Amino acid sequence: MSYSTKEFLEKVDVSEATLRRWISEGTRIPELTTARKDWRGWRIWEDKHVKAILEYKRQKMGDT
Repeated sequence: MSYSTKEFLEKVDVSEATLRRWISEGTRIPELTTARKDWRGWRIWEDKHVKAILEYKRQKMGDT
């Protein structure tokens, strides 16, 4: 399944600013850099990206 950025943000419960930071860092969640783009240049998110963020958040919560 694919998601718009708005749908994706709602699904993973992070802000757009946080997502943009994670993408620009490129190393925190490397899977985010693999998102395809549509003809407008907008990212198309997939279930693998959702899983990557949820796993990252789960690990982060376990570290505190």
